[in-house]
Amino acid sequence: MKKLKAIGLTISLTFSFGLFSCSNVTEKEQTEEIRKIHERLIDCNTVFVMEDGEQADGYYQNHDNFIKEYFSEAQSGDTLIVTTLMKVNACGKTIGDIEFSGDTLFLKTRQISDEVCASVVYEKFTYRIYNPEKKKYQIESEE
Repeated sequence: MKKLKAIGLTISLTFSFGLFSCSNVTEKEQTEEIRKIHERLIDCNTVFVMEDGEQADGYYQNHDNFIKEYFSEAQSGDTLIVTTLMKVNACGKTIGDIEFSGDTLFLKTRQISDEVCASVVYEKFTYRIYNPEKKKYQIESEE
């Protein structure tokens, strides 16, 4: 009887450790997937611009007009450089990413940390994108 209990305990512990190790691998894979960016995005840098408040009301009321001051687009050699203003969670770490659909380039952000809070900030994102064909894109950014 004691041997059966010992075998049962061994099987239970082995199964439990197996679940935990699989769980850790899955979390690691999810983290790596979250950090993956589009292969044509060379890099993306951010600069803090402002906290949320009255000065940022225009971001919600007339987004395109509000971000004009922060938007630029230039081709330098094989690199397309696009800058825009983005709203991000004030806590945690956010990275830039991109997507293409036909002739449209979508500027995106992705939070890569688990920290979140109820406040947002506005940051200027500068995307450097590999564009050897020097193709002109319709550029859209997240609101």
